[in-house]
Amino acid sequence: MKGINKRGDSKKGFTVAELLIVLAIIGVLVAVGLPIYSNNLKKAKIAVNKANIRAAKAKAAERINSLDFDSVVVGNGLKARYFAYDVKNGILEDITGNPGGFNYYHNLGNAQKNKANKYEICDFIYIYAGESDKSGKKTGLSIETAPFYVGDEVGENKNNNPFGWSQ
Repeated sequence: MKGINKRGDSKKGFTVAELLIVLAIIGVLVAVGLPIYSNNLKKAKIAVNKANIRAAKAKAAERINSLDFDSVVVGNGLKARYFAYDVKNGILEDITGNPGGFNYYHNLGNAQKNKANKYEICDFIYIYAGESDKSGKKTGLSIETAPFYVGDEVGENKNNNPFGWSQ
């Protein structure tokens, strides 16, 4: 009889060896594909954060150049304002008057810097807009963000300052 084996069953299905070969091939494909996928995912998250930082800087520059921008002296003795850019909603909020002062803003910035270091997309971009003292003396207006990138790595400033100098 055609299609019947010695036990009387019909010949349907795969042998164990065939299934193991298919599983081995799938395993090799996954092993090759995962590093490529994770590397591309990491690059995509960095690119999203960089784009959000550019959007935050643009909003801050718009606010600074508008008539309602009025610098105040912040904890470091420089005339400046701090802003929080809500990435999801695209809203820039002035947080200069929040309690806690200078350390408050740095803690917020450090939290987002740590998130960026883990290759996660930041919820907020914190912005320092005001006088700069990067050379040890007061200079012109600067827009600095937390987090900030140097190439594809999250930048570090001395004294645990999460804000990066404008380019």
